[in-house]
Amino acid sequence: MNIKESFISVFTNWKNFHGRACRSEYWYFVLSVALIAFVLGFVEDQWLPAIYANAMAFIYPSLHEGFGLPPLEAMTCGTPVLLSNASSLPEVGGDAALYFDPLSVEAIEEAIEKIIFDVDLQKTMSEKSLIQSKQFSWDKTAQQTEEVYAKVLGL
Repeated sequence: MNIKESFISVFTNWKNFHGRACRSEYWYFVLSVALIAFVLGFVEDQWLPAIYANAMAFIYPSLHEGFGLPPLEAMTCGTPVLLSNASSLPEVGGDAALYFDPLSVEAIEEAIEKIIFDVDLQKTMSEKSLIQSKQFSWDKTAQQTEEVYAKVLGL
């Protein structure tokens, strides 16, 4: 059995993130309900934790990322993440994510098949996601930003 025989792949297109307009991104949510991915469209922030927490995986084939907040949000909920190996995403995902070439349909398919059919991998990645997500926080970001400003200003 391969992925084409076992589930339907659908893209989620969000045009607005946290109230800010941004380019269209296709976000894949492979939900653990009959191995079907749903087209969600725009989702209010209040619903994201429940969606992430109930997803089998969060798949993000982005070609260009400034940082990668959506994968980090998914990891905070313990959701396994499958990420593009491009841009800043490997820094965000660390060793908690599976990576693929975003320009290769075969590589994306292989990564999805791994997460769908390997329950032990799902569990391990979920645990690693929670640990990796703790590497990032707004408090830590503020502290590091303050340190950079202090250094630049000679304080």
